[in-house]
Amino acid sequence: MRILISGYFGEGNVGDDLLLKSLLSRCRTIIPDVHVVATWGEQSPWPSPAADTVSRDPEAVARRLDAVDAVIVGPGGLFHNARLAGKPHRDRGLHWLDRLTASTDERGLPVIAVGIGVGPLAGPTARRATARIFDRCQSVTVRDAGSLALASGLTDTAVALTPDLAIASSPSVGTPTPGTMAVNLRPWGDARSTRARLAQLTQAIDRLRDQEVVDHVIGIPLSVSSHAAIDDRRAIALLLDALHGVQTSLVDPQSLEDVEETFGEMESVIAMRLHAAVLARNHQIPCAALAYDTKVTQVAQPIGAAPVPLNATSAEILRALDTSRSHPGELPAEEAFGAAGSQVRGLTTSAVHGAKRSTPTLSTTETWRIALGL
Repeated sequence: MRILISGYFGEGNVGDDLLLKSLLSRCRTIIPDVHVVATWGEQSPWPSPAADTVSRDPEAVARRLDAVDAVIVGPGGLFHNARLAGKPHRDRGLHWLDRLTASTDERGLPVIAVGIGVGPLAGPTARRATARIFDRCQSVTVRDAGSLALASGLTDTAVALTPDLAIASSPSVGTPTPGTMAVNLRPWGDARSTRARLAQLTQAIDRLRDQEVVDHVIGIPLSVSSHAAIDDRRAIALLLDALHGVQTSLVDPQSLEDVEETFGEMESVIAMRLHAAVLARNHQIPCAALAYDTKVTQVAQPIGAAPVPLNATSAEILRALDTSRSHPGELPAEEAFGAAGSQVRGLTTSAVHGAKRSTPTLSTTETWRIALGL
């Protein structure tokens, strides 16, 4: 069986590529003879975990659609049109998925959306596009309660919960080094708010140093890109440069495995990106999660990451680390991922007997016209 998986993979984001790695493993377990083609960008400094990739060029994807039996949308936070620092929202990513699923609909290919995040969706255009995409899917699984509520209100397609696919179903074994703290930050907000947040966080870590909680701060970027708006390295470097009295270092990710192993060596973690918190908890490392978005709380808190505000004080961070250590939460058992597994398993029957035909949707041509503003 041949499956195309479409997501934000290959853009230098560790979280998205870990999600692809996990989904590939599940697909290959459920369908041993599966051949997977994954959309893959050009930003990642590490190789794709997929055996076969295709760019997001529409013509290249169309050629692959003619040669596959089914399509998976996700996993990851694909369904949103949020922008930073008050900039107008944009629907480009949603239009891409709208075009893709319109093309699969024309070909009669079964489509599922697996382990996705939904929202925020600003404006009626984004909501209508998302509804059309979900209506074309046989089933949808989402990774948090907020996404479940939003998705269920947009479509009659069955929507179910599954844990974020990057969450391990059993703890990874690491060897924490005493006094080490990993810090992950992402660019967020305007320059003034970023500087204020870094100043507050610097003070908090300095206090933790004075309390002999940490003596080595290791910056771990989870998004490495030529686009400053999504590259973690500058924000982390600014923080490390501002610290005094502690050893500092900045990780240069070369593979997904390197990143996972580095988290296993930490004694504590301050995480801003969702999957930094997930990786910490996969290793059962105490984690204070900077809750810049509800997904951090809804996905990471149940597995033992303790949320703190972006301007958290040293007392709040220390309390969060103590909470994460003493009330670690539980990693979901493999059975908790059953909804996603059932989706993949159902593709084998759908590919043989024909995809669900949804209610009338826009043709590919019409969808392209909308995406191009014509």
